[in-house]
Amino acid sequence: MNTRAGITKKVSLSVRADDLKIIKERARRLHGGNVSAVVAIGNHVEEP
Repeated sequence: MNTRAGITKKVSLSVRADDLKIIKERARRLHGGNVSAVVAIGNHVEEP
């Protein structure tokens, strides 16, 4: 995988078409279209 800005990494995901539609709508509504932000927030895990 390629290194991205800072500590992020590029990944490839497979999701159902209806799930992708929801993710993209949320990205447009809350993050200016940034799908990565939706995925990051939805999967953020706090370190103990």
